[in-house]
Amino acid sequence: MIDPALALLISSCAMLLFGAAAAHKLRAVGEFAQTLAQYRLLPAAFIRIAGPALGLMEFAVCLGLPWPALRPVGAAAGVVLLLMYSAAITINLARGRRDLDCGCGGFGRRTRIGSWMVVRNLSLACMLCFLKLPEASRSLESADAVTIAGGVIAASFLYLSCDVLLGQVTTRGPGSTGRS
Repeated sequence: MIDPALALLISSCAMLLFGAAAAHKLRAVGEFAQTLAQYRLLPAAFIRIAGPALGLMEFAVCLGLPWPALRPVGAAAGVVLLLMYSAAITINLARGRRDLDCGCGGFGRRTRIGSWMVVRNLSLACMLCFLKLPEASRSLESADAVTIAGGVIAASFLYLSCDVLLGQVTTRGPGSTGRS
C-alpha cells in the first residue's frame, strides 16, 4: 500500500514533468520533429505524426494522474513513454551518436544525450510504478498539503539541478578541462 500523500506527491511531480515536456513538444512541433528525425529510429514519413503524438501522449499522462481512478493508467502510459525514450537514447549511444540533442530540454536549451539520461528515465519510471499500488485509506490533513507542496518544490529543484549539472558533464565530455 502507498500513503495517499506520497501518491499525490509522485503524481504532482509527474504531472509537472509530463506537462512541461508536452508544452515543449507541442509549442515547437517543427523543432521537435527535427530532433526526433536525428535519432534515425522512425521512417521519415512518420516523424510528422510522431512528434505531436508524443506531446499529446505526455499531455494525456498529465491529465490522467490527478484522478485516482485514472492514475494507474496514466502512470502506466508514463512508464511506457519513459522506457521508449530510454531505449531511443540507449540505441543511439550504442551507435556512438553522442552529439544528439535529447529533445527534453525545452526552453531553447540543447542537451546532448548521455547514459545518465537513461538512468534518470528508468528511475522516474520506477517512481511511477508506485502509483500502481493500492492507496492506504486515510484522509489527507492540512499538514499533508504542506508536505506535498514542499516535496514538489524540492523534487523540482533536485531534478533541474541534476539535469543542468549532468548535462554540463556530458557536454564537456571526457578529458575536457571545461576551460575555453
